[in-house]
Amino acid sequence: MIKLLKKVIKYLPAGLQKWIVERYWLSQVKAHYHFRFNGFDRAELKQFERYVNMHLPSGDKQAALMKASVDEYIALKPLLNQLFPGVKPPIKIMDYGCGLGRSSIFMRQMFKWQEAIFYLVDGHGECTAGLRPSQRGYHVDVAGLVDSFYTDFKLIRKFLLANDLSNFVMIDLAGGKEALNRIKDLDLFYSFHSLGYHYDISAMFELYGLNELVRPGGVYIFGIRRQGDPLRRSLGYEDLLSKYGLELIAEVAGAWMQDFVLLCKKGQSVGWEAGRQ
Repeated sequence: MIKLLKKVIKYLPAGLQKWIVERYWLSQVKAHYHFRFNGFDRAELKQFERYVNMHLPSGDKQAALMKASVDEYIALKPLLNQLFPGVKPPIKIMDYGCGLGRSSIFMRQMFKWQEAIFYLVDGHGECTAGLRPSQRGYHVDVAGLVDSFYTDFKLIRKFLLANDLSNFVMIDLAGGKEALNRIKDLDLFYSFHSLGYHYDISAMFELYGLNELVRPGGVYIFGIRRQGDPLRRSLGYEDLLSKYGLELIAEVAGAWMQDFVLLCKKGQSVGWEAGRQ
């Protein structure tokens, strides 16, 4: 089909050629990423594609990885259904290092958490340059964190609304720990491809006071590096158990790039029953 299209359009006026190529490109972008882009113009779709290309390989591998990320979150479904039964879902949820917010879109759709408010946390910045070498698949030093932000909050807001996630609050980490001060009593805190993957979990707990955000009995989920990855231990969570009074619920094998560790903040019980009776 593509070869035929190329043969045909070369005989058309230049303006019409450009229009056809752009329409085709837009349709491919929308199909490729498995999300809705209602209301996005061409410039915004270009920006979205550039953002994704900063993180993932191109072509078929990129599409496969996007699907695999869905499969990874599905691996969490049985355990989260147990911790937060459908009749008593989490109300206050934080997506730390949210990127485009794909994780929260998946969570809301997969678990039907219609009443939950999602706090999406990242650092606002320009999505124009490539990542520093230390950020693509490697440990990012906390000391260099502030100048590494590149998430466009305007783009994220539009993306979330286009995919039926409207009950959310964006929080800019560039404001430091103070940006999180007003958040308390979270039921669920998760961080995928961020804490435990690029950043040392313990160091970020210390820097941003993350232990103060979750209520007793609340749940933390970290997407950590897979078994065999040499960085897994250095970015791990083990020292949190004694230092912050957390308990290990389970480790869950992911489908592709990350495994998951679920921790709870000590309370009378775990999940919904603690503090939400």
